[in-house]
Amino acid sequence: PCHVLIMASSCSSSSLTANSNNQGGMEVDGLIRRVADVLESFKPLLLDLRKEERDVNGKYDESVRAWKETKEAKTAAEVKRLLRTRNMYREALKDAIDAMTEVRGLLDEGLATRKEGGDAEAVGKPDNACFLEQYGAKADRVEQLLGEWRGRISMLGANLDGVQGSDGKERSNKLQHSHSTRSQLLRVEEEEIRRSCSKSAGKQILEVVRSLREVEGSLSFHSSLLAAQETIVKESSYTKDNFAYGSTPYHSWRKIMMSPAVAAAIAECDDVKSTKRSNLFVVWGSSIGWFVFYANLTYGIVSRGVELLPTLHEIAMREMERNNLSGLSFTCGDLLFDELADVKILLLTSQCWDDTLRSAVRRKLEQELREGSLVIDYQASLDTSSFFVKVSEVQGQVSWNDTQSFHIYRKQAAAGSVADPLAGD
Repeated sequence: PCHVLIMASSCSSSSLTANSNNQGGMEVDGLIRRVADVLESFKPLLLDLRKEERDVNGKYDESVRAWKETKEAKTAAEVKRLLRTRNMYREALKDAIDAMTEVRGLLDEGLATRKEGGDAEAVGKPDNACFLEQYGAKADRVEQLLGEWRGRISMLGANLDGVQGSDGKERSNKLQHSHSTRSQLLRVEEEEIRRSCSKSAGKQILEVVRSLREVEGSLSFHSSLLAAQETIVKESSYTKDNFAYGSTPYHSWRKIMMSPAVAAAIAECDDVKSTKRSNLFVVWGSSIGWFVFYANLTYGIVSRGVELLPTLHEIAMREMERNNLSGLSFTCGDLLFDELADVKILLLTSQCWDDTLRSAVRRKLEQELREGSLVIDYQASLDTSSFFVKVSEVQGQVSWNDTQSFHIYRKQAAAGSVADPLAGD
C-alpha cells in the first residue's frame, strides 16, 4: 500500500523563514490549496476504480454460474483468472481509499493550523517556519502519490493481460515493477514539460497529457480498443498487430525534436498564426493524438494526425475540442490514402506494423514524399531505400521499452547515396 504520511524531521538551517507576515499566510494557503487539489483529483480516480472493480466482480459471478452449469475445464480456468483479477482490484481499491483518507487528513491538518494561527501574522512567525517546510514536503509527496496512483490504475487496465496468468509472488513482483516504472516515467514526463515549456504552454500541455493519461489508464478504454481492433481486422486486410497500443512520453519526443536535423525542419514548419499550410508536422498512426498535441502546443506549428481506429480518433477529437485548440487536425482513415504534398516532418508510429504495411508505406514515401522532407520511424525500415539517407538515430524511453531507437531520414532528390550535412548528429 502507498502511504501519504511523512514523518516530520527537524528543520534544516535553510528552513523556510517568514520575511513578512503576509508572505507566511500566502505560503500556507498555497500549500493547503495544493493538497485540496490532490484530494479533488483523487475522487474521480476512486470512482473509476470502484466502477471497474464492480465490472470485474460481475464477470466473475457470471463465470461461476457458467462453471456450475458446464463443469468444463475451460470455464474453471476462466473462474480462477477472474478471481485473481477481482482480488487485484479489491486490493487496489482498499489501498486507494486508505491513500485518499490520508490526503483528507493532511488537508484537515493544514486547515486546523491555519485556523489556530488566526491570521497571516501567526502563520508567518519564525516558530511556524518549520511547519511550512514540513507541510510543504508533505504536499509534494501527495502530489507525487497522485501521479503514482494514476500510473497504478493505468497499469491495472493496460498490463492486466500480461500479469493475470501469474500467481503469488511472481504476480506481485510484476505489478510492483510495472507500477514503479510507469510512475517514474510519468514524473519525468511532467518534469520535462515544466522545464522546457513556457508557463502558459506548459500548463496547457500538462492538462492535455494528464487528461490523455487518465483515458488510457481506464479499463473502458482498453475494452473499447480491443473491440475496435477486432472490428477493423474483420473489415480490412490489416492484421491485429498493426493496432497494438503504446505511448511515447513527452521527454522522449522532445529528445527527438532536439536533434539538429529535426530542429531545423521544425523551424521551417508553418506557424499556427500564419495562413500557410504547406509545411506540416504529420503523424501516421496518431492514436489518441499524443504527438500532434505535443508539436502544436510546444512549437506552435500546424500539425495533423491520421488514425484508422475510430475509437482512438474520437478521443483525440474530443481532447482538441475540449481545449479549443487551433492549428491542428485529425483524420480518421487509412494512412496509405493520405496526401503528402504538405508534409515537412512525417512521424511513423511503426513499432508493431507488419512487413506488408511497412513495405506499402515505404513505396508510398519513395513515390510521393517531396525532397527534403524528414521521416521519423520507430523501425529502420528506410535504411535500404536509395531514396532516403539516415541523418540521425535517437534513443528514448517508451511505455514498452526503456531504450527505443528512433530513426530519422531525409528524402533525397534521386536514388543514390549522398552525404548529408547533418548526418551523425
